[in-house]
Amino acid sequence: MSIRSSIATIALCSLMLSGCDTAHGQSRAAMAALRDRFDLDDVHRMARTMYADQLRAGGSHADAYAQYAKLADLFPGNARALAALAEMSVVAGRWADAERYTQAALGIDPAHVPARIVRLVLDYTRAVNAGDGAELSKVAERIPELRAAKPDDMLLRRMAISEGLRRHDLAGVIEELNIAILQSPEDRSLHALRLSVHMQADDIDAVQAEIASLTEHFPDDPGMTQSVVAWYEERGAFDLAEDYLRQRANARRDDQAALGALLRFLVERRGLDAALRELDNRIETEGSTSFLQAALASIQFDYGHHDDGLRALRAAVAAAGPDEDVITLKLALAHMLKATGHDAEMLAEVQDILAREPQETEALKLKAGWLIADDQTGEAIGILHGAIGIAPQDPEVMTLLSEAHSRDGDRDRARQMLSLAARASGLAPAETLRYARYLSTEGDGLAAESVLIAALRRAHGDIALLDELGRVYIEMKDWPRARDVARALDRSDEDRARALSVPIWTAVHAAEGPEGAVLTYLDTLSRAAADSSSVQLAIVKAYLDAGQPGGALRIADRLLQAEPGNTQLLFVSAMARERAGQLAAAASGYRAIIESGQANPEVWTGLARVLTLLPGRLDEAAAVLDRALGAFPGNPALLWIRAGVHESRQEYDSAIRIYELLYALDGYSMTAANNLASLLSNRRAEDPDSLARARVVARRLRGSPEPRDRSTYGWVAYLSGNYETAREVFEDAAASLGSDPLVRYHLALTYEALGQIREAREQYEMLAGIVAPNDTREFVLKARAFLDADKQPGLIE
Repeated sequence: MSIRSSIATIALCSLMLSGCDTAHGQSRAAMAALRDRFDLDDVHRMARTMYADQLRAGGSHADAYAQYAKLADLFPGNARALAALAEMSVVAGRWADAERYTQAALGIDPAHVPARIVRLVLDYTRAVNAGDGAELSKVAERIPELRAAKPDDMLLRRMAISEGLRRHDLAGVIEELNIAILQSPEDRSLHALRLSVHMQADDIDAVQAEIASLTEHFPDDPGMTQSVVAWYEERGAFDLAEDYLRQRANARRDDQAALGALLRFLVERRGLDAALRELDNRIETEGSTSFLQAALASIQFDYGHHDDGLRALRAAVAAAGPDEDVITLKLALAHMLKATGHDAEMLAEVQDILAREPQETEALKLKAGWLIADDQTGEAIGILHGAIGIAPQDPEVMTLLSEAHSRDGDRDRARQMLSLAARASGLAPAETLRYARYLSTEGDGLAAESVLIAALRRAHGDIALLDELGRVYIEMKDWPRARDVARALDRSDEDRARALSVPIWTAVHAAEGPEGAVLTYLDTLSRAAADSSSVQLAIVKAYLDAGQPGGALRIADRLLQAEPGNTQLLFVSAMARERAGQLAAAASGYRAIIESGQANPEVWTGLARVLTLLPGRLDEAAAVLDRALGAFPGNPALLWIRAGVHESRQEYDSAIRIYELLYALDGYSMTAANNLASLLSNRRAEDPDSLARARVVARRLRGSPEPRDRSTYGWVAYLSGNYETAREVFEDAAASLGSDPLVRYHLALTYEALGQIREAREQYEMLAGIVAPNDTREFVLKARAFLDADKQPGLIE
């Protein structure tokens, strides 16, 4: 797969940002003496420089950075301090600061080697982001000269590794990594990259040796475990994957997560009975410990037997002896209680855990998660910062911090925390996907591409990562690379992967092929993949997305002849009829599935959606949704359409209750936040409690890339009397939503509140020019009343 390698991939996601400095011991007495020296004479440059160097060598990077910054302020010609600031900025990913300090250092001393090294890193990164292969090669030519001047520089070594990866010089990369690991033996990103390179080279002996080393040195790395298992599975080496997981579980006998990973693998690959046999064997050899009983309870819970799992785990907690790890059992119970909505009991367990062990990170995360869901973000952030101090490499803590900052409207910090979470997880698929999707919503496709490619270096062929990368390339209209991703998915043995390639190929053919290329591709594929139901369903959906419901119906009906009772085929057939405008037939199709007892939430949603489109059937749609939610309580798709039906029936209090639930279910959902804040501010503006709630929720919308989200934030600001904030927001919204009369109306009201009557009049006039003459909406009538009064002198000042 010819996907571009890059320093953004290696440096940003696994090398540069992992920290280039190695901590060394330091003399407290010497540090104190140096501090005393420049306390007496604050401009003693040598003492402050030595102090900054020792701080940096000892791993106190923030304090060292502050000292170098002070040096740069006191001595503007100090190229050494500026270069140190540039190096530390690169390591921290602060590219703008690195650029500024590098320029300043080279302006003082153009030959300064550390500054030239940072200049090389910045130029290389810029060439990568521009996709300029010729410039990359040109920049890379500067590496040998700088390495001759500073052969052991870690930034340069990482650059050489990145360039070796780009040129696919795997032997050279391994050689550089071996030396880098000797320099920084505790840097797990280097070990992980060496494992990844061995995997790319398909050197099974080297891979197994590296896995043994990693398991010994970094046994607590779940991201590494996922990558190793994925690599084995990709090669069909399921026995080796099982052996690896069992060895890890044996080495960490008190770690429920390690045993859980083995049990999940056994359930997925060998069946539930295999996992139960594993537990029985362990109980036979180790005794019926509370820990193993808890593992059995977790399996019961994870596979749908919630009541049995909770009952068994409560019993294990009650039976735990004084020498057993009751806190781990209580944590597992708290997680189960959270999953089943028993918040009060969950919080009671968490408080009990924290009373026993105030620094228990898992309990702190559970408490912080509850606070975030309750929009108590300030307290949650405080708790999570404490948790970071205890577990600085815990990606879940960083993910929770991201959600808290996101709810607070601080999108920059939210993005930074997701980046840190992805890095701390070793670019595990879950954290990487979360970060990449956030980057995509921000419109930063290049950054999303880089982090996904870096993750794929570790989790080769991961279907979810490839699927997301394909989406990124479609959004970027990078059709050659989209083709590469589609081909990679097609090479998989899994039907699911080949099905995921269909929408990517469809987009490529639509963009690059002649007229009719999409239909030709889908027709050819439907015959070639006749034995794959997953691919056939993907083809049907692709026809629908291409606006060709007839083609979708033709294939669905043909497949139904072979499998007349296939629920999924009946569903897509009904959906095709819905897209074709055959609403009554679609409703009948959805109803038939429901009456068969095989309906999932998608089927119920389809029927309700069709009923909302049929005249006079809104009440029936509401009844269908209530019945569906009885069968699938809390299902988000059903809740979304139910809230919409409530709004259509002007049942705003009921809609607000559902949006509150959806907002609690997904703290990252801008749509839930916008809908909730909008209804609270438009339908309950006179209620102080509702307006206060709207203010809390609307914080989430601050800085959103969507103008409508920002407009809701501005309206809440206006109602709260923050007119200057409202003016800034509505002026910005009017630039992109100028044809929306409500945006014009809100901007006019804001101008009125600020006493800018002329500006308000201009907005009302624009509004009047947008709406139809017979428009009788309340805000339109108010705008006309203003303009009519404005024509009478003295009525409007």
